[in-house]
Amino acid sequence: QTVVWFKVAWKFAQVSLAQMMLRSTINKAGTSLSQIIFDDYSKGGRMSSDQFKILCKVKLKYTDVNEDEFDATFIKLDVNAAGYLTCDQFQEWWRMPDLRHDSLKLHSEDEKNLVQTIRSSFFEGTGGHSMMTPEQFRLKCYISGYCLSDEELQEAFCELDKDNSGSVDFIEYLRWRISADRFAHLQHDESDVVSSWVHEIGDYFRMFDTELSGYLDQDHFEPLYQHLLENGQVQEDVVDVMKKLDQDGDSRVSLNEFIRWYLQDATAPNSENEAEQL
Repeated sequence: QTVVWFKVAWKFAQVSLAQMMLRSTINKAGTSLSQIIFDDYSKGGRMSSDQFKILCKVKLKYTDVNEDEFDATFIKLDVNAAGYLTCDQFQEWWRMPDLRHDSLKLHSEDEKNLVQTIRSSFFEGTGGHSMMTPEQFRLKCYISGYCLSDEELQEAFCELDKDNSGSVDFIEYLRWRISADRFAHLQHDESDVVSSWVHEIGDYFRMFDTELSGYLDQDHFEPLYQHLLENGQVQEDVVDVMKKLDQDGDSRVSLNEFIRWYLQDATAPNSENEAEQL
């Protein structure tokens, strides 16, 4: 009897499953294949870069496409720079089956080298981690000659951080790096006195930061200290000045520590003369 009951239950389960599949087919009868696939590999009408890669690798078996090519293609498809693909954007790519795979490939050596260089720069800046913090991004800008105030950093980082995660992944960084005007929104308003000072102080700090690390150990700080001493901007000895600047006690002076220290007297009556001495 147990065997008979099991066979009946199993038959019932098969019928129920068939009915569910039939209902699903009927419900999707008026839906295009591209819409069905998009729904299967997206969430809430948004397809992330990871979901796009899974679709290409698992369903389409595009195993010869590397990470650089996936990331570069995703940015091209994401024409609104929203950080995700809409159904319309996905369908536009899906509806060219003869070119679908070929569109993922980087055919130019210049393109390949550019993406590889940017990837190396990203992971060098993050210490090998998959996400870049605001301070790591600030240092990248500093190395490129742009010293950002806290307000500018927040504005710039929000522009990059499309998913509002508080950090930037490689695709977000790649999108920014390949933009021809990537520094345009970082330019400070000349009427903003504080921003103007930050840029001047950053340029001054860079003169002594020969390794562009964003930090000065005592050997590198001493020439800067001597310049400040000669211009009457410090009276204490170099050890005391370093202790005053080195807020986190790591035996070196960071760009941000130096800027905060220098800006503390920015509103003083003689600040204009000090600025001319930089």
